[in-house]
Amino acid sequence: MEQTQVNHPQINEILQQRYQIKKRLAKGAFGQTYLACDLGGKDAPYYVVKYYCQYPNYPHLLQTSQRLFQREVENLKKLGTHDRIPRLIDYFEENNGFYLVQEWIVGQTLNDYLSILQPLDRSEREAQVIQLIYSMLEVLDFVHRHNILHCDIKPNNLIRRDRDGEWVLIDFGATQNIQPIVPKRAIAVNASGYLAAEHIAGMPQPSSDLYSLGIVGIEALTRCNPAKLRFNLEMGEPLFDTEGYNPLFIAVLKKMTRQTWQHRYLTTGDLLAVMKELIPLNTRVAAPVAVVDVDVVDFEILPADSPENEPEPVAAVSPALQPPEKPRLKAIAGAGVTLSGLNAVAIALGIHALSNTALADPGAQILTRAAHALDRGDFDQAISLVESISDDSILYEESQSRAQQWRRDWEIAEVQFSDMEKAHSREDWNAVLSYARFVPKIRYWQQKVEPLRDRAQQEADRQAQNLLSQAHREARNKEFTLALKYLNQISPHTEIGATIQPKIIEYRQKQQIRARALLQNAYDRAAVRDFRAAIYFLKQIPDHTPAGEIAQRKLQEYIEKQNIKDRVEMQTPISWQPRGATLNPGDLVLEINL
Repeated sequence: MEQTQVNHPQINEILQQRYQIKKRLAKGAFGQTYLACDLGGKDAPYYVVKYYCQYPNYPHLLQTSQRLFQREVENLKKLGTHDRIPRLIDYFEENNGFYLVQEWIVGQTLNDYLSILQPLDRSEREAQVIQLIYSMLEVLDFVHRHNILHCDIKPNNLIRRDRDGEWVLIDFGATQNIQPIVPKRAIAVNASGYLAAEHIAGMPQPSSDLYSLGIVGIEALTRCNPAKLRFNLEMGEPLFDTEGYNPLFIAVLKKMTRQTWQHRYLTTGDLLAVMKELIPLNTRVAAPVAVVDVDVVDFEILPADSPENEPEPVAAVSPALQPPEKPRLKAIAGAGVTLSGLNAVAIALGIHALSNTALADPGAQILTRAAHALDRGDFDQAISLVESISDDSILYEESQSRAQQWRRDWEIAEVQFSDMEKAHSREDWNAVLSYARFVPKIRYWQQKVEPLRDRAQQEADRQAQNLLSQAHREARNKEFTLALKYLNQISPHTEIGATIQPKIIEYRQKQQIRARALLQNAYDRAAVRDFRAAIYFLKQIPDHTPAGEIAQRKLQEYIEKQNIKDRVEMQTPISWQPRGATLNPGDLVLEINL
């Protein structure tokens, strides 16, 4: 599409004789987003102006652009009354474009806030992610009750507001109405791992928004790239690092992000009831850092120093205020589960909290005892305990899943540990370290693995240093094939092994150069019919080099020619030669093509 066909607003241009464009914030397929100053407002406030292109030469794009614009306007009219959704200020058509003016949220996107979460310890990070999800669920519940799906929940569309630390949901340009049966085809916008399968197929459900929010939660918790997130095909749940996090919260995240939408929480209200029980009171989270950022659906965020913007920002960002107290997740005791503990367990599995008069479910205590038995190495007792949990327990399905996983992990651990012992006895340290990586993280097996792994690591490190020294010595003698042989024996599980790839590449290049030189020497000797010398040079050329492939063909040829030459010389009488005459073998084998 030609840029000249679209009249984008320019910096300092005034729209409606009121909104002066000050800076471009983002751009995308159907338009751009700007920061604008309201010249007609009190104290000249700043707003976000979202521009939808008209594309006069492309009627189908014009219709799409107009439809997106009208839909966002209508949705913001309904939803802008919520304190954590940007208010709609104005909308109009001007200069071959549609314009939407909305509240400017001064704060920091989750995409930027991830750098603040990363250095926190796991319990603190978990507390903030729980608060984030709960806060967004409150907004989504309001949105869904208006029969609207957001359809584009991702880190750049979640902003932590500076003035109060609350999370705000922005960008309603990709919304869809909730349909009772199969909805019409939706516009899938830049999935990047955040969209559920049914959403991409054009059939978004309320649980599709919950899926996206769950993926955002996993990313915030673990920094796992959503586009690279792997799934357990049997369970339909995502695979990510759960060590050190509350298993109940992990169970919630996994249920939010199941592949089949019917197996997730079906409504925002259901999930809100679950998350509410995970938030204790009187705790605090870290203060936010004030960074201005506004995003739109499928838009590229522009750097602050973009040449398309004026260098001077239009308004100073207000200083970050001390945020209100936010909850931090408290660890739930592993043993002696009380009624409140059972409530949390039930909630993690998608069941509403038990009443205060309910009887305690013994399944939680049994499952805890089973986990302790497994860590002690008493596998049979662990499985027996799990299987004793009644099918009317709220933990029955979870216990069956846990037992199945334990059986697989235990079998893998037995095989890997046996292979480790065999490799250790033959002093194959690299194999020991390789097997150790795949031993499941069960405390009993990790304790058994530790001494073998430590010994192998020490020996592999020492061996790596010796092999590296030998490789350097052979390289100095231009024996690059031997040098590479030593380098390739270094275990990749050592510090040296992790850093030698550039040296291997260097030696391979030098090996090929030397191989070509040897091949040229062989050609030179063959040209004067010194086939023995030519064969000597060819045999020194490594087979796996480009010159080696040629050398193998020439080697057979030169051996045959040397054999012919030897037979001719053996049959040639030399006693008749006059004294002082010089034998010219070429005269005798002139008709033989060598």
